[in-house]
Amino acid sequence: MLGTSVGLQHEVDVIEFLWASMALFADGPDDVETTAVYRPPLLDFWTALDARAHILQLPADAPDDTPLDRFLPEIPTQAEIETTTPLPLRRRAAVASTLIAGLELARDGVVVLHHPTPFAPITLSACTEVMRHQLDEAVA
Repeated sequence: MLGTSVGLQHEVDVIEFLWASMALFADGPDDVETTAVYRPPLLDFWTALDARAHILQLPADAPDDTPLDRFLPEIPTQAEIETTTPLPLRRRAAVASTLIAGLELARDGVVVLHHPTPFAPITLSACTEVMRHQLDEAVA
């Protein structure tokens, strides 16, 4: 057969080839940290701690079934605030924080939350000793 070669013409040491290839890409240690770390901006929202403190200012002689909306902070207009946080997002955060604070205080037995029917406003009242006794009996 003419033109057919069966044997290897070049022998290559694979380990030496890999070391030589790595040397081409090694250009010294990088002293510069190139990993970008994402740091979200701090948003000035109404927190659950703020809402809790606001709810705890509820006077003992306040009327029962005070709407939870009464405990929301005054949300400034977009022109009055310096952040770029959208106003609807600030309102939703305030409602969520106030609801969470109300749930925590209800769990601790400080207030009682009422939600009589679906889509009705959530109301809040101070928990009296009589109410605590009734709640303890209901749980037991």
